[in-house]
Amino acid sequence: MAERLVLDLRGFYPKTAQLLALLDDFIPPQYMEFCKRMQDRVPSGRIPEAALESDALYDPEFAPGEPREIVERSLGKSIEDVFTYFEDEPLGAASIGQVHRATMKDGTKVVVKVMYPKGEYLFRWDMRSIKKFCALAEPQHLPYLDEMEKQFESEFDYTKEAENLQKVGDNMNKRWGKYVRVPKPIRELCTPEILVMEVGKGASKALRAGVKLIDGIREQYGKIAASMGRTLEELELEQKEKIARGEVKEMSIGVGKGEDEGIHEPIKAEGKGLYGVMPAANAWRSSMRNAAIRGLDCMKNLGRLVYNVSVLRLLFGHAEYKYTEIPINLGRVLELLMVVHGEQVLLDGLFNGDPHPGNIMLMPDGRLGLIDFGQTKALAREDRVMLAKLFIALNRDDREEVARIMVEEMGFTTKKMDPDAIWRYAAFNNDRYTNDVMKNMNIQQFTEWLDKTDPITHLNDEHVLVGRVTHLLRGVATAFQLKIRCSEYWEPIAQRVLAEGA
Repeated sequence: MAERLVLDLRGFYPKTAQLLALLDDFIPPQYMEFCKRMQDRVPSGRIPEAALESDALYDPEFAPGEPREIVERSLGKSIEDVFTYFEDEPLGAASIGQVHRATMKDGTKVVVKVMYPKGEYLFRWDMRSIKKFCALAEPQHLPYLDEMEKQFESEFDYTKEAENLQKVGDNMNKRWGKYVRVPKPIRELCTPEILVMEVGKGASKALRAGVKLIDGIREQYGKIAASMGRTLEELELEQKEKIARGEVKEMSIGVGKGEDEGIHEPIKAEGKGLYGVMPAANAWRSSMRNAAIRGLDCMKNLGRLVYNVSVLRLLFGHAEYKYTEIPINLGRVLELLMVVHGEQVLLDGLFNGDPHPGNIMLMPDGRLGLIDFGQTKALAREDRVMLAKLFIALNRDDREEVARIMVEEMGFTTKKMDPDAIWRYAAFNNDRYTNDVMKNMNIQQFTEWLDKTDPITHLNDEHVLVGRVTHLLRGVATAFQLKIRCSEYWEPIAQRVLAEGA
């Protein structure tokens, strides 16, 4: 029933499901599966019951050939005049549009994002209804909705997203081109209705295969679990039971103070767990270990090589070479995501406000692909300075200073102006989900308790999307039973912001 309502109402509701998909201790398991599908498989229109049980993309609002018609109408040219190939089957679908593979006349591989015809209309009605209800029942949440509406509205003009892609891509390539890829827009082919992006060799295949960050990591750990004669689900359940019994601590991860290949000192983990081995490994040791594993593989395969070049192969068949499954360095991935987005927010003042797992890809060349910049937010320098001070105070656990910055500099107010409640609002919304902040409650219990204790009366909407980014990034870590502190990654960046001002 819940999935039916989300898909029938569409617009704002799939966006909300994307965020809820990251909160495992907030959403019951029976709802979590469909919330995760909303990250990259959101159809439009009325969905038949049978289609809800299928993994296939279903889009009744786009009639056969309609995406082609929209592209041709928007460009004023036929498909054949622009592309040598245009794939009608979509690579993926989101809340307001879907993506198709294509090849340009010069051989450039691109993806074409086509907007749903009624997407904007539905969204505006959703927001109008939700804000009217909120004004009556939960007025303290209106600033969140105002900022979300402002940012979501920018998604309905793909020329703005193309401009944001270009700017953020230029910033990322300067510092992180070795580790991160942002699609390059073909500006002359972008219109309010369509967005054409060059994604690089092999990237469209990665998109087609659906190699999303969390899925890719879980798939690889699943192979490792299979080699142990177990399933990943069995190991995860066992891990959660051990945590509940107190046999294993929930892991919290942080960084050191040095630098390593342009990324802060390798992640360190407290406790042991299913995914604990990877955050504990630093880059140098990880590389040496992987080289040793591959060396052993080569030695083991040497006999198979000799066999395969001998006459025995003709008699008994080819011997398959075997290689050890090397886990993705989860710690390095999380660290990279935190630092890259921290620099977007604090250094560049131009960041993607919607980095949910469906918008983070594992690319064939080993880099992370960052896609979908419809909700890009620009911050003035004064806001970046305020946020820089806040993250420094959060990392140093200076509660009085956190409360002072929130009130005196950021204009945050609550009904009772309780400094402890204000610190908890700041820490929860921007930094961490740890027990010292949440008083050993889960997310639902804590947010309800905090709202009853000292409800918000005013919030600077310029800072809302920063909190959303930190929630989404923390949600990626939560998917692997890790608790992450944003301030540990962002304080070194914040110090650079303040140094620039000095």
